[in-house]
Amino acid sequence: MKKSILFLLSAIISHSLFAIPNIKLYENGKILQWIENNKIYNDEGIILNIEENGNLYAPDGTFVGKIIEKKDWIILDISHENIKIHQEYNKKNGFMKLSKLNDAAIEYDEKTGLQNKCIIYKDNKIDSYWTYEYSSEKITKIFHFDSNGKNDETKLYYYHKKNGHLEKTESRSNDGKLKELIEYDTSTEHIKKSTAYNENGSIKEQVLYNNKEEPIEKLVYFPNSKKSEKWTFIIFNEKGEYPLSENIYLSTNFFSTTYEQDMENYIKSTASGTDEWNDNYNFIVRKHTFTKDDKDYKYIEELKNKRYLNSKPFTLCNKNSLFYYYFIPNNNDEIDYTKCYEIELIKRKKNYPALNKSGKNKGPFGFDIGMTYNEVKEACGGTEPEHISDDRYWVKPKKSHPQFEKYIVWISDSVGLYYVKGVSKEISTSEYGNEVKSEFENLVNTLEKKYGKFTKTNKIKPDYLWKDERYWTQSIRDGARTYTAQWTANDNNYKAYDGLFGIIVDIKSFSPQTALIYIEYMFINANAAQEALDDVL
Repeated sequence: MKKSILFLLSAIISHSLFAIPNIKLYENGKILQWIENNKIYNDEGIILNIEENGNLYAPDGTFVGKIIEKKDWIILDISHENIKIHQEYNKKNGFMKLSKLNDAAIEYDEKTGLQNKCIIYKDNKIDSYWTYEYSSEKITKIFHFDSNGKNDETKLYYYHKKNGHLEKTESRSNDGKLKELIEYDTSTEHIKKSTAYNENGSIKEQVLYNNKEEPIEKLVYFPNSKKSEKWTFIIFNEKGEYPLSENIYLSTNFFSTTYEQDMENYIKSTASGTDEWNDNYNFIVRKHTFTKDDKDYKYIEELKNKRYLNSKPFTLCNKNSLFYYYFIPNNNDEIDYTKCYEIELIKRKKNYPALNKSGKNKGPFGFDIGMTYNEVKEACGGTEPEHISDDRYWVKPKKSHPQFEKYIVWISDSVGLYYVKGVSKEISTSEYGNEVKSEFENLVNTLEKKYGKFTKTNKIKPDYLWKDERYWTQSIRDGARTYTAQWTANDNNYKAYDGLFGIIVDIKSFSPQTALIYIEYMFINANAAQEALDDVL
């Protein structure tokens, strides 16, 4: 008996000793993330859960690393796929001391929290590094050194005397010659113009930018001449698309931040199988070199002949095909046929047998996955759904809930009902939000009994002024606070979800004295419904 008590006591002590203090964690003077009640948050919500012994888990339950308290430091070691992250923070002020990401490391000043050195490693040796100088916490100089410790480039920062905004930056070689000049709009700090120089001081090229920092024009100068040749960048629309024909378009959104080494890694990882793209597709990547025999060659050739340039990678897409061609520009931002990758999307079967609707009105408010318009009407006791727009309809279900007074369903012509939303009655609440929080908790507890474990998010924007609890309702109204509960189906619990992919309960407020509770149900045919909507674009 004594041994059992001692064992239990030691277990309790070891667990309590482990609790990480609540603290804001800064990187280069800005809040990167924060620890609260043994969870790690950022602006998007919970990113990691801290369990016993310092184990770190992603919200989906995946083990990703460890967190350690060591005297005055909090240390995070995270490993996910091919990424390894090591971060060290000062426990007193939350300033980052060291950050390592694969073959790169950044060191920070312990007193100011500002970055003072960045090191790049190659084969476990220093390949190059940067050091930084500041004035009034604003960066003024960056010095670049090669592997031998020789300073081969310096970048200087200049600020507007009145508003303190960035005005221009200069990159100079070790002998002081100007290599690049970048000029900024001092009201927004957006880049206006960048100019590159030859070794003799003559202009090599200039790039002009619009107010979104998109390159719109490039002037390339002939050697030892003031004459220039004007090239024009492609300007993409708000969807990140540039149409070439009715079905063919270029896209910057498809793989917009992936570069050559990443694509080579995808080739290796998909050589003997596919990787998961999203809920509906897997994908394979292969190297591809365009020739005149390719049916889409004419589109790329036309762009190249017009000397259109694009400073970022882009993708050639066909609305009628599951093949996409991803181009990485060469060092001169030109289209390069040899730096092209073929991406094949492969439709995959659903893993959830619950995709087939039960037909027994078991779903939320009596609505099941895939219901047709007439079936929804029947679930509403014969009352016609009132069309709002697109796939959305106001409805009055027979199986209503006393807490909710408005209901919306999404019905697709191709896959039927795929989304349900309930809006509560207006709830009178105090500035602390106690009344609406109480109703929220009652609802969540009921759902937990049916659907099991959920993820709760209660976070407030770091820069919001009124963080005190007495301004809780106001913070909801201002959109500064997120207060939600969320359930997501997986291979282990899909039977209980009966065709649902996820559920979210949320609180909104439009006045200091009232609030609303929203509940939303998304079925696993939602992606297919969205694709059907996109097909009409």
